[in-house]
Amino acid sequence: MKPMLIHRRSFLWHTGLLLVGLGAAKGALAATELRVIAHGDNPGQRAALIAIERRFGQVRVSTDPNGFGPRSAASVYLAINSPSFTAALTAESVSPLVALFSSSESYWSAMRETSKNRSRAQVTAIFAEASPLHQMQLIAQIYQRRVSVGVLLTEATAYIEPSLRQAAHETDLELQVERVAPNTNVLKALMRVSSATVLLAVPDRSLYTADSIRDILESTYRRGQPMVGFSTSMVSAGTLATAYSSIEDTVTHLGEVIDTIESGRTPEPQYPKYWRVAINESVARSLNVVISDAVRNMGTRPREGSR
Repeated sequence: MKPMLIHRRSFLWHTGLLLVGLGAAKGALAATELRVIAHGDNPGQRAALIAIERRFGQVRVSTDPNGFGPRSAASVYLAINSPSFTAALTAESVSPLVALFSSSESYWSAMRETSKNRSRAQVTAIFAEASPLHQMQLIAQIYQRRVSVGVLLTEATAYIEPSLRQAAHETDLELQVERVAPNTNVLKALMRVSSATVLLAVPDRSLYTADSIRDILESTYRRGQPMVGFSTSMVSAGTLATAYSSIEDTVTHLGEVIDTIESGRTPEPQYPKYWRVAINESVARSLNVVISDAVRNMGTRPREGSR
C-alpha cells in the first residue's frame, strides 16, 4: 500500500472523526520523520494515530512496512499494534523501530520468532500494560496491609516472574506464582491460587481470552476474590482495578524515547512511564473492598508542556 502523508485536515477527513481545538502541533519534530505502520482499523487505533499526529505534526502511515520508500537518516518507524510489529520485524530496513500498544508478551514472542533474522539493537517498545511494580503499588494502596497476590504464568510469560517478585518485595506483598502447563484448564489452575487475597492477571493469550475472562471472573467473584486486570477493558468487564497508561500518556512517553533515539541510542523495551488507575466501583462495593481517594489518584502524570 502506498504510504499517505497525513496533515491535520486530511487525517481528520480520512478517519471521519471530529477533533476540535487542536491548535498548533506541540513539540513537532524538526528533523525526525515518523513512519507509522498500522494494521486494522478500530477506535483505539484511530485515537492513537490522532494523538501521535497532534503531538508530532505530520506523519506517514502505511499498512506495508516496505511501502515508505528509501529510509532517510532521521526516520523512526512506529508499529501501532502487535500485527504491525510482527510485520515490521520481517520487513527490510525498518529501523529504528518502536512497538506501541503491544503487550510485553506479544513483543517478546515476536522477537523470539524473528531472532535469527533481526538484530535487537534498534528495536524497542513501550508496552501496552502497566509495570508489575505499578500494579503491586496499586494493590498495596488498596489493602493498606500485607496481603497475598496470586499470579498465573505460562511458559510464554515466565520471563515476568523476576519482576513480579521484585515488585512484591518492594511493596511488602506476598506473591503466589502458579505455573500453568500447556492445555491446562485455566479454572483448575485458578483453584491453586484460590487462597490468595487478590488475583493479578498479566497479559497471556493462552490464559486470558474473551471467552475465558468471563468464566474466570464468575469463578473468582463467587469466592469473593478480587481480580486486578491489565487493561481498562478488563475493568469494564468486571475486574476490580488496574494501573494503566492512557493513549496520551504513552504518546508523551514516546516523545522521550524518540529523543533518546535521536541522541544515537535505542533504549531498552520498557513499561509505560506515566500511568493512572481505573476502578470498577460496582465490583468494589459488591466485594466489600473500600477504595479511597488516594487509590483513585495514584499514578504518575506527564508534566505540563512535556514533549
